[in-house]
Amino acid sequence: MKKKINTSLKYGILYTVSNAFQKGIGFFVFMYFAGILSIKEYASFGLNYSFFTVVCMFSYAGINESVIGQLKKEKNTSDLFKTANSVFVLFSLISLLIFVPVYKIIYLESSLSFVNIFSITLGAILLSFFTFQSIIVRLKEAHLHSVVYSFFPPLLGYILGFYLVFTSKESFSYFKGVLYAAFISLFVLFFFRKHFIGFSKSTKQIKLIIFSALPYIAIAFFAWILGYGNTFLINYLFDELQVATYVFLFTIASVLQLVANSMNQVWSPKFYNIFQENNLKEIEKKYGVFTIVQGAIIGLIGALIIVVFPIVASYFESFNKYEGVEFSMFFLFGGYLVSIPWWHTQNYYLIKNQGKKLMNLTLISSLFGLVLWIAMMFFLKEIGIYLGFFFQLLIKSLLVYFYGQKKWDIKFHWKGTLIGLGILLIAVWFNLEVYGL
Repeated sequence: MKKKINTSLKYGILYTVSNAFQKGIGFFVFMYFAGILSIKEYASFGLNYSFFTVVCMFSYAGINESVIGQLKKEKNTSDLFKTANSVFVLFSLISLLIFVPVYKIIYLESSLSFVNIFSITLGAILLSFFTFQSIIVRLKEAHLHSVVYSFFPPLLGYILGFYLVFTSKESFSYFKGVLYAAFISLFVLFFFRKHFIGFSKSTKQIKLIIFSALPYIAIAFFAWILGYGNTFLINYLFDELQVATYVFLFTIASVLQLVANSMNQVWSPKFYNIFQENNLKEIEKKYGVFTIVQGAIIGLIGALIIVVFPIVASYFESFNKYEGVEFSMFFLFGGYLVSIPWWHTQNYYLIKNQGKKLMNLTLISSLFGLVLWIAMMFFLKEIGIYLGFFFQLLIKSLLVYFYGQKKWDIKFHWKGTLIGLGILLIAVWFNLEVYGL
């Protein structure tokens, strides 16, 4: 038992370190782009990257959740994993057929040809293939292979993308680098394919996974449109500067998302283990402490970014074009803090096979939040972009939390959120006093 715990801890640390290192490289690459590219070119990069992320999302959205739901029922897990790969291929083909023409239609001012859009789409699909393989082999507890799949292809994409943008000063070159990295990774996989699970032709199982995945596809789509996907709305309502600023700040905010995800990856297994013991009081007691720690850490990191950013901008003139963004940062970072109850409550929906209910609540809150966000952008102008981001996440958290509270007697755990928001407010006040912003 002790050996198993030590092994789990070892791989848990390996996942966290490898993910943090890879995302850290990506963060600095995107920050470099924000500095060297013009406002117009960086805004174009943001829109193209937003498209890239929705293709990645759709390629495997809901498949993992469907597989987890079938694990207890399916005796032959190997066939189940092969079926999941087949569904991935099907979703990827649909992505190619739908997203390429749709992107050309919704982004008319783009100078990209169909070939270029196809290249972005293909690169996204191939890269998400390795991410998906990482998820699947992790379910088989092949943790080392999982880390290899999730770490090296994206890292190679960042490196090649950075090099091509560095030499060409054109944002589209990044997606060429990602495509090259994906092909190189596939070539390497060919020689080590003995670790590859393979595919299934079982029509019955494929239909079952597709049907089960639908609620999660809807949830993932709204998560995208209320994140990077909003760049298209901003592009329609505002100018290139606001698009570039949103992409820049959203990239910075990814640091908080990384921290939150890492902490949630620690908490979720503990949640499921305690839940199996049917000890809901123990879950809520431990989470009460966890939420305070999580809120404080996210708040402190966000506050540090707010305080340090004016200093960084004063040393690197290329970032001066993004000045005066402290209040925007507050609402953007605050959005992650008000998501803490959502992250916890969704575990109840997943373990209780309430994916459809979670989808319905998410659809209702996302639609209402999206309308509110658009209204705020229209009436409040630039600050409405970030205020709307904050409130749409708050609405989603409240609706999912209060429904879950009635159904499963979930306790009120908003202390971490309030503590984190308080820390962010202190940082904004500090900047106002010191820098006079």
